[in-house]
Amino acid sequence: MGIFGEFFGDKVLRYIKMLDDKNPQNRARAAWELGRLRDERAVKPLSEYVKSSYDPAGIEALISIGSEGAINALKELCLLQYRAGSVSYTWALNTIDQTMVRLGDYECCKRIMLDLRSPHRPVAEEIVVKNPRWREDKDLLLEGLLERIEGLSPKELSLLEYYLAKYFSIDKMDEITNEIDKMIHALEKRIEDVNRDQEYYLREQIPGDDSNYDWNKARESLNERIEYLKNLKEGIAQRTGFGPTSARLGYCSHCGQSLNLSEPPKFCPYCGEKQLFAPMG
Repeated sequence: MGIFGEFFGDKVLRYIKMLDDKNPQNRARAAWELGRLRDERAVKPLSEYVKSSYDPAGIEALISIGSEGAINALKELCLLQYRAGSVSYTWALNTIDQTMVRLGDYECCKRIMLDLRSPHRPVAEEIVVKNPRWREDKDLLLEGLLERIEGLSPKELSLLEYYLAKYFSIDKMDEITNEIDKMIHALEKRIEDVNRDQEYYLREQIPGDDSNYDWNKARESLNERIEYLKNLKEGIAQRTGFGPTSARLGYCSHCGQSLNLSEPPKFCPYCGEKQLFAPMG
């Protein structure tokens, strides 16, 4: 038949090639057709296609193929999405989460339980904590959260505090609050450095790159991060009973509205949703 005859006579190869088409409708159609044909040769091209596009058609195609290779590709996409940290929570990602939770994949469920955006987080959490590996893994999960601590949104802070209060001992709380104190001290030291650098440049009247530098904005940014960490520390104390129990600025775990309350409410007064940290009973 020859190489051209083989190419044009093989639908799988033709649709794989179409995944690179300039027209997005053609690419989506190609992904849909590959899912319908369920050929293992399409798994790798579909996986690469979805990594670059997060096209729902490509994800559905991998689900339709359903082979071990296709499931592994979906698992990789699930874990990759968390590591990237910049992908918005879309219908496509929801579909991946739903599939991995349905399959009970432990590694993916660990990722999903850290994502407040995912509606599958509670089920993922249930799967993870029932797994014997959780006892060893929970400290690693906590370390992962603490590494991202200064980049967490208010909603994610609520999630972090929830996990700290639910799964970690008072001894661990002491260790965590000490780490937060170290972060605060380091930021305060950086503010001192900013003040010293500003005084030096003003005294010496050194021209150059500093002329457009906003010293006040630099201090403001550092002070915001300090306040952020202090709120987290107080939030941990509030939920665990460890340390001072004064009122803190908390956030609704659903709508993100600030809740300046001395006791965490069962339901948000703004959106009415039940809170992650709602007291038992």
